[in-house]
Amino acid sequence: MMRRQIKLMGWLFVSALAACTSEAPNPADGGNAAENVQKLVINLSEGGDRLTTRAGRPLHSSEPGQWIQNVTLYVTNEKGIVLQKEIDEYVWANAVDYSNGKQLEIAFRASEGEQLPKGDYTVYAVAFSSPTDYSISPAPKAERKINAISGDRIDESKVCNFDFTKNFAAVLNSGKTDAEEIFAGKATVVSTTDANDKPCLTANETDGKVPANDAVITLNRQVAGTIGYFTNIPARVGDAVPTRIRLVAANRSDKVWFTNMITGETETTTDKKDVSWVINGSQSATLPKNAYYYGSDKTTYDAYEIYSIDLSQWFKFDGTDGRTTFVDCDLNNDGYVGKEDADKYIKASSNISNFWENPNATTEQQLEAGSVFAGRFLIPFSLVSGKETFELQLLGNEMGKSEQILKSWRVKVSADGKHDVTDVEVPTGVIVPAADQDYVYNIYRNHMYSIGKKTADVAIEGDDPADLNTAQDLVITVNSQWQIVHGMELEPATTQP
Repeated sequence: MMRRQIKLMGWLFVSALAACTSEAPNPADGGNAAENVQKLVINLSEGGDRLTTRAGRPLHSSEPGQWIQNVTLYVTNEKGIVLQKEIDEYVWANAVDYSNGKQLEIAFRASEGEQLPKGDYTVYAVAFSSPTDYSISPAPKAERKINAISGDRIDESKVCNFDFTKNFAAVLNSGKTDAEEIFAGKATVVSTTDANDKPCLTANETDGKVPANDAVITLNRQVAGTIGYFTNIPARVGDAVPTRIRLVAANRSDKVWFTNMITGETETTTDKKDVSWVINGSQSATLPKNAYYYGSDKTTYDAYEIYSIDLSQWFKFDGTDGRTTFVDCDLNNDGYVGKEDADKYIKASSNISNFWENPNATTEQQLEAGSVFAGRFLIPFSLVSGKETFELQLLGNEMGKSEQILKSWRVKVSADGKHDVTDVEVPTGVIVPAADQDYVYNIYRNHMYSIGKKTADVAIEGDDPADLNTAQDLVITVNSQWQIVHGMELEPATTQP
């Protein structure tokens, strides 16, 4: 069996067996080895056993991992869906290790009424976690099983009409605000017979970069990501004491569209003209804003909170060792709380957890002591004309007073992270993007936006938290194992008067 070489990039690949060869059945699939079947191999890159309390994997670094248990395949002809096939977590549990993750071979069997009659088909697929925070359309695991195969023909009365070019999408369920990682893709295949007149699947030769006789469907990551990794947090601003750090945005999406799949999107590239700039998100209904920008009049919310870092969850000032406020965590009295204070505490005590502790499980994430972190997946969204896309804020309050924005940082995207719409060679997505500016820019599919450097979940080698005690620009990047690396910058802070 010839398998397509998979790069270590954290994306999901589904590969048909090459050249219609007949192979031994997958132990997970079972069946009679002599039975004529059409086989499909599912390769899940970078599989893992990371557990989480919410749907999907937590975003603990710019490492391109995944945590997927379900794959749904929709086999279609020109009339609609002729077969919907589910690969659930119990089947996926039989996947075996291979060089880049997990692998499972499945089969379309005549004995199960799933062998595709001869002809051309388009296969769509979506891969998601279990449970999932999305409602997906068409619905996976629908009550009515879609199967219009009747022997060697398609029963058109059982074909399910569905326009994948307009309606293939997922929307966050009610009450869910944080996006979840999800993958989707499509490919055209041909059901035919091999030299021994046995049924098999092969690629449609017109499918771009896919070679003939090697039917492949590539499922790309459909969301963006953002992380914030900080140290040296101001201990006090005037008479106010910081309580949290947050990132706010001018726009937000809760619906992710799978209606524009681009061949080769999962290939890491250094050539900007090969980068796909896809905005495949929208609002299913008007999403309420819940935050302010620093310069607003504070009478009406004008921003969306993307993440918030509660400093009390990271630094111990609950009376431990005499520290009763965040200011008391400034052990070296330099006006900032961060790595140097953690180092000072470690020299005096072997138990750093009495001063600083990462609230994320240590088996899931390791950080430099004295730092704080947040990570979220984002459904891509369009820029808001005249409004800066992101703003980083330090919030706090004076004793007995309400919370206010103490400092804010403008977030700039570097030249290599900006899309110029005049470049006609760059493929665009569901929403045609406006040109990106330094501070007003779109958020694109499969791009990862990072303030501070955190490239691996469980290693701190090479970590570089963004220093909030600096007058120079702070860089925000996108990991190269996502589709593109952006350079972004935090401008020096503006302080609340």
